Amino acid sequence: MNTTTILLVVIPAVVAACIAWFLLKNRKSSPTQKPSESDIHETYDPKPSGGEEEKEPEKEPEKPKEEEKPKPSEEEEKPDNSAQQPKEDPVVVLTDQMVTAFAPIVSIEKKSKTWYYLQDLLREADGQYRHHTSPHGLPLICIEENFPVLHSPYGTDFNDALAFNGMCGWLTALLLSELRPDLREELMKRGYEMGAGRSVYIYRYDFRSDQNLVRLQASAIYAAMRGWLRPDTDQLRRELGGSLLDVKLSEMVELEWEDFEDTFFLHIERFMPTAPGPYLSTYRDRSAVGGQPYPAAEKCDDGNLPPDSYIASLVVERYNLSDPEMRQRTIQAIADKESDVAHLFGDSRTAGEYQFSPVFGVYNIGLRLNPEGRMATLARLVGEVASMAREPLLTGSYYGRRRPGQTERDGVAYDDPKGILVNFDIENLDGHPVGYYDRHGDYRTDLTTDPGDYDYQMRHKVYANSYPSGHSAYIWSIALVLIELMPSRTDLILYAACQYALSRQIARFHYNSDTMIGRLIGSSIAGIVRATQDFGALMDAARDELKRV
Repeated sequence: MNTTTILLVVIPAVVAACIAWFLLKNRKSSPTQKPSESDIHETYDPKPSGGEEEKEPEKEPEKPKEEEKPKPSEEEEKPDNSAQQPKEDPVVVLTDQMVTAFAPIVSIEKKSKTWYYLQDLLREADGQYRHHTSPHGLPLICIEENFPVLHSPYGTDFNDALAFNGMCGWLTALLLSELRPDLREELMKRGYEMGAGRSVYIYRYDFRSDQNLVRLQASAIYAAMRGWLRPDTDQLRRELGGSLLDVKLSEMVELEWEDFEDTFFLHIERFMPTAPGPYLSTYRDRSAVGGQPYPAAEKCDDGNLPPDSYIASLVVERYNLSDPEMRQRTIQAIADKESDVAHLFGDSRTAGEYQFSPVFGVYNIGLRLNPEGRMATLARLVGEVASMAREPLLTGSYYGRRRPGQTERDGVAYDDPKGILVNFDIENLDGHPVGYYDRHGDYRTDLTTDPGDYDYQMRHKVYANSYPSGHSAYIWSIALVLIELMPSRTDLILYAACQYALSRQIARFHYNSDTMIGRLIGSSIAGIVRATQDFGALMDAARDELKRV
């Protein structure tokens, strides 16, 4: 073997060995993989932002003394070191502001586990609302696409700071009502007042500054973070001196009303908006007996709010069975008066010539959920409790807002027979088309024109309790359970729940303010139902079921 051949073999080998040694010496560890929904609860522990416990600053080694230099004269300009001062984390400041705001009700020790977890919640809210990002890797929540609604030209005031303060107040109240359910009423009232409270009524409808919409977004953040981080709420509860409610969620729907009120009740009528008109004359104007009355300038002649009247007329004009473009959406809205678990989680169905989809199904959230499973049982329980929570606005003097299109004769509410859809049904079992049963028991598909049939239908099927929407309270509370179970699908679940609430307007059952406050009621009890004795066990069973989907 000649010298040239040896060099050609040896030199590349030496070069390769040097490169390998250099890479080995300077290699960097690979980044930590983001935890999945199934294992993140095993690694989460509330702690300072940045992921490390705070440490005392290390002392710098002493430097050798240098020769003294002449001091600069007074005339010489001194360097400005203000820019080098560390800036205080704005979310830490925000956390302290929330702690101070709720301090008269419950005390949170600074740098406790609860304080750090609240900071995590507020950091997510800050990222979602102000920067359209998620510091924890969740889907975007505070975007208009997740909240399909019918807009009105009224109430476009914009106050970003006030709206964000309201979001943080509601978020804090939800957490604290879970940890201290015995103080739920004071906490939720304080959280509601952190934004505009009652000084801004149901509508100020710019998307980012609508007070009730940002509260709904806060409830979604609360549920998603609870499911994503899986905090040890028992530990947080002990820090605040709280305890679980002495009742099981599965027992609450069986309680008599008096027991339900004593054990669980939240007097929402003490801080949520008063019901606007139009009222049935046999009941008193709610603004005269409780809540914040609306200024006369904000009402129409019939007592309604201008945005409600505008959107209701828009619904009648846009959504009709005779309109080919809106026909399918109108059919879905009529079908959405069903609230059983089969309609929420089952398969798409056909009734005669009409087709409609489940609320939370493959078409909407990309999963086929079991309507007979543990998850559906939990969702139904929470939804029924939310529907019960609206009772203060439906009893006694708080009852009597007429539904859209309803008129009054002899103290009875009647629907407009030419434009209303609330008296129509879709018969799921035998395939009948949209229609109704007349006073003789015959099924008909034409609009009611016979005065006798009309009187029969309206006296037996329609009554004046438009405000608030029970279906909307029901669906929102269920949506928050699903978000906690599947936080990576938060945006899809929000969209589906809002579409269901919108159906109540399209089918002429409710005004927009009815569905808005209904959803807010569903959010208001989110922390409280999570403080029941069996909620944790029911959630664990539901998670186990979803792993097999």
